[in-house]
Amino acid sequence: MWYLTHPWILLRALCSLAVGVLTVAALWGCVATLRGWRRDAPADARALHLERTAERALGLFSAACGLACGSVALTVLAADELAPSLRGAACAYGVLSAAPGGMDALAVSGVALALASGWWRLRRVDARLPRGSLVRLLAALALPVGAALLLDAWLSLRALSGLDLGVRASCCAVAPVASSGLLEAPVTSLGALQVLARESALGGAALVAAGALTLEVTALRAWSLGVVSLAAVGPSLRALTDLAAPWVLGRPEHRCAFCLLRAEASPAGPVVLLGLALALSSGLGALWVAPVLRRGSLAREAARRELHALARSAGLGWVLAALGLLGARLAG
Repeated sequence: MWYLTHPWILLRALCSLAVGVLTVAALWGCVATLRGWRRDAPADARALHLERTAERALGLFSAACGLACGSVALTVLAADELAPSLRGAACAYGVLSAAPGGMDALAVSGVALALASGWWRLRRVDARLPRGSLVRLLAALALPVGAALLLDAWLSLRALSGLDLGVRASCCAVAPVASSGLLEAPVTSLGALQVLARESALGGAALVAAGALTLEVTALRAWSLGVVSLAAVGPSLRALTDLAAPWVLGRPEHRCAFCLLRAEASPAGPVVLLGLALALSSGLGALWVAPVLRRGSLAREAARRELHALARSAGLGWVLAALGLLGARLAG
């Protein structure tokens, strides 16, 4: 029970347990809603009971999604806190690589974050509509999203509780560099310039799509922002290791994205991470809300308002990420 003495690890474990309990309770109500919900049903006692069940289930699932949205940060912070207690670990990378399924748990947490934030955005649209017009859709989508949240909670608990503090971990100064394809190469190499060009092109396209969607909300512009943001996920992760980390940390061979959260990387490191997280999650959220534009006039208006907010936050995220990288480059 060594992890009970580490606040961040204990908080992550409690968060996983809370997400699991809330998700199971919410899914029970969602299944009942899917079996009996009818928008045009008469307002009798059974319909009112089912409506209260649906609202309670969706409220519980909203709380679970809110907790899950912070799971990635909690996982990394918990692992980073434990790094001094593990031989060979300089940051969260060493702890997660030594934990059973630690990297898999982090990857699933990222997927759960994307799904939970998208569902939450759709829930915001439904909250603006009369008598829960999207209740059946939300209840149906809660089933696969809930499965991802439960898997995330289980993998995170297994990784944290199964870590052996007696093992020797891998150092982030070795493993990320060896897998980057740019071993010991300076950040001005052709490979790094290609990464920069690819990320700049995708970020610029996403920024243009966000600006166009802010000016006028249409289905084509919403889908464009979502698709470009989805395409930018992989290159953004590569840019973190091959551009952001070397520039922010001031060492061409230091390619660890986890170290961007450490004190020596402030403020540029957290700004880049926050900007990319905001940009990508907002852009992917557009993929969830865009289909609502094909519904009735009230649903279309609610979706337009949400897409307008998503476009602004996506544009802000890309600007923050660019400013963080630029500031780190100028400082270096």
